[in-house]
Amino acid sequence: MEEARSLRRDGTIGLFAGLVLAILMYVPVLPAWNSLSTDVALHSLLALLATIAAAWVYVDIRNELHLCESVVFAALVSRATIHLGAAINISFTQTPPLVDVTVRAIALDTLEITLLGVLLLIAVLRHRRSPSSKTTTGRVVLIVLLVLSVDGLINFALFPQLQDVQVQIVGVVGGVIAVASLLLAGWIRIRPPFKTGNRETSLYVIAFLLFIEATVPAVAALFGPTELWALAMVFQSVAFLAITFAVATPRLMALGMDYETSFGVPGLFSLLAFVPFMVSIAAVSLVPGFYAVDLSAYLISHAGAAFLSSIMAYLVYEYSKRKPAWVHYPMILLFLCWAFVEGYIVLVWRVDGVLLFGESLVPYITGSIASIITLARSIQWAQKRLHQEAMARPSYWILTRLAFVASMLVGGELLKDLILGGTPALVDSPLGRMVLLSINFVAMFAVTYLTVLLAKKSRSWRTIEVLAAGLLSVWIVPNVLKGNFDDWVAGWWAAEGFLLIGLLLGPVLIGTLYLQEMFRAEQSRRKATLLSDVLAHDVSNLHQALALALGILDIEDIPRQVREDALEDARSCLRRADQLTKNVRGMGFADSEEELPLEPVDLVLSIEQAFGQLMMEKPDETVEFSVDKEEETCYVAANGLLVDLFYNLFKNSVMYSPDLKRIEVHINTVELRNMSAWETRVVDYGRGIKPEQKQELFRRFMRGAEGSGLGLSVVYALAETYGGTVVVEDRIPEDYSKGTMFVVTLPAHVKKPEEP
Repeated sequence: MEEARSLRRDGTIGLFAGLVLAILMYVPVLPAWNSLSTDVALHSLLALLATIAAAWVYVDIRNELHLCESVVFAALVSRATIHLGAAINISFTQTPPLVDVTVRAIALDTLEITLLGVLLLIAVLRHRRSPSSKTTTGRVVLIVLLVLSVDGLINFALFPQLQDVQVQIVGVVGGVIAVASLLLAGWIRIRPPFKTGNRETSLYVIAFLLFIEATVPAVAALFGPTELWALAMVFQSVAFLAITFAVATPRLMALGMDYETSFGVPGLFSLLAFVPFMVSIAAVSLVPGFYAVDLSAYLISHAGAAFLSSIMAYLVYEYSKRKPAWVHYPMILLFLCWAFVEGYIVLVWRVDGVLLFGESLVPYITGSIASIITLARSIQWAQKRLHQEAMARPSYWILTRLAFVASMLVGGELLKDLILGGTPALVDSPLGRMVLLSINFVAMFAVTYLTVLLAKKSRSWRTIEVLAAGLLSVWIVPNVLKGNFDDWVAGWWAAEGFLLIGLLLGPVLIGTLYLQEMFRAEQSRRKATLLSDVLAHDVSNLHQALALALGILDIEDIPRQVREDALEDARSCLRRADQLTKNVRGMGFADSEEELPLEPVDLVLSIEQAFGQLMMEKPDETVEFSVDKEEETCYVAANGLLVDLFYNLFKNSVMYSPDLKRIEVHINTVELRNMSAWETRVVDYGRGIKPEQKQELFRRFMRGAEGSGLGLSVVYALAETYGGTVVVEDRIPEDYSKGTMFVVTLPAHVKKPEEP
């Protein structure tokens, strides 16, 4: 029942959020929907979203092609290809939506939803019957080709033979099949063997429902206003977004990421797909006739992009020296390639050529091809399939590949001049823009896949490798925009601005992560210091106690009871040393860049164990000991080393109490940084601590200290590790000679540990 309620709640919230997002997208589309750029932008948006979702799915199936996920992958790839083809066709035919969105086009879009619905139904059915069944790459390719073939046959063979009324009937039948398939897929998805109470199921069901909602206006547009077609397209975009969340969110949460991050990361990738669409809508709606030729701004923009790309390459290179990883070298090469491309645009350009023939797309196409090749190499190296030459001479590998890109660029420009000189009619052809658009869809898949793969390997999104890989997408969005807009118009200038802004953010973000890496390194050093101090100091104490017990056993004719007590003390020392070593070793095995793992620990029990250990080491001492507490049980967020914290305090009290050896412990509830905490006051009646010594009391190897000088530094370091504080005061204010009071404040744990 609880799972059913959770599913209904998440489904309702998600569906409502999807509806709101679709409406918010549709409202600005209405005044701009009859533009060629809007038509291309809508299809490009759907293609990009399907591509991003496919990349997330591919991360799961790259090693084992599970049939269910493979069918979903094939469905997403085929839809991305179909919408990319539609965008290319619109660019070549130059037909605005009022002409292009015919009954046949709307019916074809409806049947494409039908094909997707049928594939999703097949996926969930196969998973239900055989969850562990596998398939092959060839079969996945076959599914994609089959879907594309069916789509092509309907468009080019079936529909030309039918009248509009017949096409409407086919569209309605297809819509009914789509709705039935998606409803059945959703119903199966919420039943075993699928996990019925998790967010993956909820998000998949939301995606199915949104595709159904896209089908309804598509069918209605067959008979009503064609503006409903745009609404159907918007619903499909939100549905693809839901599929991305369904695939990505559970995987990211399984890596230990919180709920917000698990949604935010795939949302950020999807936002990149929405940028060209939103820019296109804004350009068409707000500045439809904008046209400005400004060569100075153009050159400054690309000079800045070249400089910032070089900075990015340098930052990744410097980071690779501190934390070597082979995957860094393809990234360095990729940033250098784009720095070269942008520099080439600035240094080798012709005013007459730009003004007469428009901006050359050869540099962008060359850079995009180099990006795909280098991203493929990065993916291989991230999977540890390393290139022997690169391993031996990485600098030589980078320079030779950069020279190859330069030769590609120069050769491409010569080939372009040759073709345009022989065929002047191609000057105004959208062929170059469509090639650029197509290549960057492949690049988006590679960037998404590489970024997710690196995050999965590092189990974090907050690494420089992941950020550098993600920043490679700043070239994709401008290239998609340039594939949609003519030179010097608003959308074209937006592409120039987006690239510069994205690259400006890159060094800032990488610099921030670099500082965080330095902070984590310092945390790791402090952790190592703390653990070594614990071993150096406390194991030494246990060694002394063990030596004392063994010394007693060497005495002849000692009473039997004394011998047994000495043996028990020796065994206790060994047990304590073993437990201490295990604690330190376990904490050392934890991620060295993370905080020590904390758990609920009984404060009172730890205090009693610490005093018992001290008395075992000093059997001849007589110490008055008392614990005053407000409640029977007091749990704090700590670990097994909490005993060592109080042991060192008690040992310090006994050491500096030559006459009256008395320790009083008072435990009270307080607030620490607006959180509930336990304050423990350890009071002794010794000779006290001089005011000038209190300043250095918690330093390692404090001068003038008896013994190693490590005991109180361990106390301070442990208290800080637990998120608490420790201060030293006089038992009698203004009179240090009457004894000392250590005040240890530790955050309370909200619940007791579970019973085994």
